Amino acid sequence: MRIEELDLPGPKLITVHPFIDPRGRVAELYRQSRYRDVGIDASFVQDTYAESHRGVLRGLHVRVPHEQAKLVQVLEGRIFDVVVDARPQSPTCGQWCAVTLHPERQLFIPPGFAHGFFALEDSRMLYKLSVEWAAGEDQAIAFDDPALGIDWPAEAPTLSARDRRAPSFAEYLASLP
Repeated sequence: MRIEELDLPGPKLITVHPFIDPRGRVAELYRQSRYRDVGIDASFVQDTYAESHRGVLRGLHVRVPHEQAKLVQVLEGRIFDVVVDARPQSPTCGQWCAVTLHPERQLFIPPGFAHGFFALEDSRMLYKLSVEWAAGEDQAIAFDDPALGIDWPAEAPTLSARDRRAPSFAEYLASLP
């Protein structure tokens, strides 16, 4: 596996190296000791599976008050994945970075970062989460907030009603205790 630091401190791009032969491929997607050795020391407690059709945009989502780390793995397809530093006291608050994920790449997202993605193809994903899902703690931020200036590769994405109504980043920050 190869670890790459991104433009923001904290998130990490992980490239897994599958074993490929005429039968197919096998890849180790997670081994706690290996991830701990490279500075990813999140105790994951929940796995969540998601499917998204091409053109779907999910996010931006962030957990409050029980912040959550994520390890995002695309099992099939490709996504444009975005993280935004949503930590009010961080010197990089409001800054974002993006990567394209496919089955040989993972993204580690530390607590306090908002996450969203656009499905470039029909995609199947697996998330490892450090905090169990709880109703009311997953907050949304407008994916198209001009103050964030995220350069999504989407003209008219398919959105949930919740994501369509999401507040601006400034409104999100103002709502925090």
